Order: sequence, then structure tokens, then C-alpha cells
Amino acid sequence: QHLADFVVEFWIRCFGVARTQTLLMASSAHSSFGISLHATSGALHTFEQGLTRFYVSGHARKKVDATIKSDLYDGAWHFVRWQVENGQDMSVSVDGRRVLLTYGSRDKPKTAGGWEAPMLLGAAELDAGSLGYYFEGQLMDLKFYAGPPPLRLLGHYPVMAPSYGNVCVDVSADGRAGVVDGVGWVPRDSPTTALFLNGASAVVNAGPFPELGQHLDRLTVEAWFRLEGTSQPCCLLGVEDGPLAIRVLLNHRGPPGQLYPYERDCISFLVSDAHGTCLLADLPDAGICDGEWHCLQWAVQSGVMAVSLDGAKRPDLRRAGGGQLRPTRPLRQWLALGGCNTNGTAEQLFPGYLRAVTVAVHQKRLVFPLDDGIGSWAVQEGAPGGR
Repeated sequence: QHLADFVVEFWIRCFGVARTQTLLMASSAHSSFGISLHATSGALHTFEQGLTRFYVSGHARKKVDATIKSDLYDGAWHFVRWQVENGQDMSVSVDGRRVLLTYGSRDKPKTAGGWEAPMLLGAAELDAGSLGYYFEGQLMDLKFYAGPPPLRLLGHYPVMAPSYGNVCVDVSADGRAGVVDGVGWVPRDSPTTALFLNGASAVVNAGPFPELGQHLDRLTVEAWFRLEGTSQPCCLLGVEDGPLAIRVLLNHRGPPGQLYPYERDCISFLVSDAHGTCLLADLPDAGICDGEWHCLQWAVQSGVMAVSLDGAKRPDLRRAGGGQLRPTRPLRQWLALGGCNTNGTAEQLFPGYLRAVTVAVHQKRLVFPLDDGIGSWAVQEGAPGGR
């Protein structure tokens, strides 16, 4: 219903095999869209080394498709964002930089109706129902947003096992949930593409991100985590720079520093500006001590907090404190993931696994994939960089 306006985001690492491959393919009776590697515009599986093809097709074979020459095939991880607007305009960015598109067709395809066909990652469905053109590489943190504007997150597939030409996932049926508005795709197994923090001596300091202190009233955070072997209070992410502070505390209630902060399965949220205004909230009975993966989404907008856990909005958020957060000075300290950076000292370290942490304020967004080996790499849209 919304193929005229949508966004696909993902992290990708290709293994360097020079043949036509399918990263993503979804096809129904009258509509389809997808991403092909080492492929030209026009014919679906025509080989040309180094090109990446993005396409949408609809009724009467009308389609819009284009290719990019940006090098995704150097064996490194890359962050890709593909957007389609008004059914005929595309934009693609790689590692935060917009890249040149070469169009093959711009027919403005018309799409309508529901979607009952599978959505495949890692292979194409051929005419006889068999699979082919397998992807060889790794894929994680795949997100689908669709319109009409403002776009909504319709699905989030956090990780796919490394593929050597033999892995295909139907994300419309995989995991606990299918394609349901507001519910992420959550695989049951423990992925290897995650960063393990031991809770004693490991933390990720991410930055610089000075805008985080200037726009606290427009803050959004999303993080995938799995708590391991403890129900003691710890910090999922946090920073304190004088009175300016952001914290997400697990197994904790109330403000930091209170005499008896412990509450099992409770998540505590805090944000305060440099002028003394502080917003607090607790989410009780979150069920985070079950050893499973959880997706936490936290937003602060005009002095109001909202929280979703595993795709479900939580109206039982217990709010305390209040007031309108005001613009303040830039944040000087780096944000800690898996702990709290308290004026340069790491505290309340988190024991467990982290992956796919996104922190955004206003029009700035940082994405931390937190794969083993790339835990310190970040992409800031519009200005690549940061460690």
C-alpha cells in the first residue's frame, strides 16, 4: 500500500564474491521491490561488477530503478539508507553520504492492495518457486519504514546469520512476530553479531555528540539488549556532564543515588538539563531478567516521556518530576553504552549483550551497530565520523 513512500536501512558486509546476488526481494501479484548486488538496471539479474541496483515495480510493468557505484564490496561494514518518494524519486546514502544514482526507469509505478507474498533476505524467488542468486555476506539492523509521511517503522530485523550462498530468511514469517505494525521481528536464537560486555571492565564510549546537550527536549533512543546473569542495578547507557545528564537504568527505580534503588525488572529513565530541570520515569514489570533479547525505545518530546518495549507501547510508565527542558550548552562528555560516563568515570556497568543502538536529537542521529570488532564505529548522518 505504501511503495510510493518508504525507507529501508541496513548494515551490510559483502564477502567480495563477484556475481549477481539478491540482498532483498519482495514480490506480490502486481508489485515488487528489491536490492540486487553486482547488477545493472533493467533486467533483474544482469551482471555488472560493482553496481548495486534498487528497484520498485507495479501495475503494467511500470517501474523505477537505479544503480549506484559506491563500493560496498571492499569487505568492510557499510550503513545504507534507501528512500523512495512520490513513487519515482529515489535517494541512497552510504555511510552517511548521499551517492550518485543512475536511473534506468522512472515510470512512477502504481501499487495498491495488501501484501501476502514473502519478503526474502539473502536470495531471490525464481519462477518455479525455487531460490537462487544467494547473497554472500552479513546483514544486520534492517529496518523498514513506510508512509504516507510521516513514515512509520513497520519492521526491524536485527541480525541475519553470515551467508556463504546458502542462507535465505523470510522476514514476514521468521521469529516470534511477522509483519505487524509496531512489532519488531525478533529471532529466537542468540546472534553472533552483538557486543558482549562483562559488567566489570567493559564499556563503549561513543562520541563526540555535542548536540545531545542542546536538544534534550527532542531525544529518542533505541537499543537492543540482553541482560546476562544478574538482576542487580546497572546502566544500559548514560552520561553526566555536571548537571546535564541522561540515564537508562535497569533493575532500578527512582533517581540515581537514592538509598534503596533496587527493583527487579524495573527500568528507570532520567534526563536533566544544565538549568536544573529533571524528568524521571520508571517502567515496572518490564520482564528484562529473562535472558532474552529486548528492544527498548524511549522518546522525550516537549517535556513528555514515552516508552515502548518489544514493539508495545507502555502506558504504565510511572512519571515523576517534570517541567520543560531548555536548550543548554553542548555535551562535553562522551555517551557511555553499557554503563554511565559520570564526568569521565565509568559507573554501573552493564553485564550482557548490546547491538543496534541509535541515539537521536533534533536532526542528528548516531547509529552504533555494536558488532564484535566494530563496537567503536559510528555513523552520524550528514557528517560521517566519530569513534
